[in-house]
Amino acid sequence: MPSLLEARGLVNHLGGRRVVDGVDLSYHLAQAFRGVLLGGPVAGPLLGVAVLSAVMLGVLVPLDLRLLRRRVLGD
Repeated sequence: MPSLLEARGLVNHLGGRRVVDGVDLSYHLAQAFRGVLLGGPVAGPLLGVAVLSAVMLGVLVPLDLRLLRRRVLGD
């Protein structure tokens, strides 16, 4: 089953591997769970989850607050 990005044609393929894998939060979270369940590496995927979460919060929270301010307060 194709992902949402693949279905919309937004994913570029490079050598049969999705380019988006490196920046997909759910991919890193699944890798961390797989590492816990199978005894594999966990620190790298968890670091990826933490970094991507911080970046998303750093970008999306100010945008959301600006949109909220514009719609509710009329600034």
